[in-house]
Amino acid sequence: MSVIYISEQGVSLSKSGNAIQVYREKELVRTLPMINVTQLILLGNVDISVGLMSFLMNEGIETSFLTINGRFKGKLIGEFSKNIDLRVNQFRLCENKDFCLKTAKLIIEAKVKNYQRLLQRREKINSEVNQKSSNFFKIIGSIDDLETLRGYEGSFSVLYFRWLPEILVNSFGFKKRIKHPPPDPLNILLSFAYTLLFQNIFAFVSVVGFDPYKGFFHQTRYGHPALVSDLMEEFRAPIADSLVIQLINRKEIRDEHFLKDEKIALTKEGIEILVKAYAEKVHSKRDYKGMQLDFLQIIERQVRQFAKVINGEEEFYIPFLS
Repeated sequence: MSVIYISEQGVSLSKSGNAIQVYREKELVRTLPMINVTQLILLGNVDISVGLMSFLMNEGIETSFLTINGRFKGKLIGEFSKNIDLRVNQFRLCENKDFCLKTAKLIIEAKVKNYQRLLQRREKINSEVNQKSSNFFKIIGSIDDLETLRGYEGSFSVLYFRWLPEILVNSFGFKKRIKHPPPDPLNILLSFAYTLLFQNIFAFVSVVGFDPYKGFFHQTRYGHPALVSDLMEEFRAPIADSLVIQLINRKEIRDEHFLKDEKIALTKEGIEILVKAYAEKVHSKRDYKGMQLDFLQIIERQVRQFAKVINGEEEFYIPFLS
């Protein structure tokens, strides 16, 4: 399986057989086979033909539209999943406080462990990270409500983003994590990578048949796909954060890749570097339960494992550990 990312501005896409043809000013610049493609992500000024849209919907290939700076605009999807039993079970268990708390603890423990493993690669903060992580794991067992769990998770995330600049060759003036709008280059890179990851997980959540908006850890609020946010937590560090660290420490992303006028933003070249590196990241293979799978395959299997738990086929969810 694969995801196609298109960030080149001013191109138009059309269908030819089982392939996408990419045109610039009526000149064919490349052809992209659609074999095993699960998602198409378009950034910025990219035109798409009606024929291609119809093909994508018929094939169940979700198409996400983002701004050139990585903000989500909307998506094109085909027929909604017929898996009504899964959604009935999902909504039923969302009202079960014990199940929600148990599941949320497993997800957040995995998130913290993946943060810890990412930071442990840097000797100078290893001791503090281990101490704070150990304290968190001791506390989490005694937490008996979701609101308290959210508070402790938020506190650890603040610590994580305080440590993050210390493992970078250039922190770009980063002070703290601010989502909207991201005020500095590091926040921009993190938000962009998180948006791409979010869209990947949203696609699999939809394909498996869940309702993306009803979650178990994140609070339900209008317009927020809470379940996608839940299942994204375990993948933040191994996919998005590690990618940003790699791009900065290898100096693939540098100061000149940001526009610093009234509003800080990635340049066209910076966006292309990030999107290309992200695509390579999610298509890279690693060991998963004795198999060599890429991150997209791992995400799909994790979502399907979660469905088995919701349907009562497995007792509890086992999050991904990097």
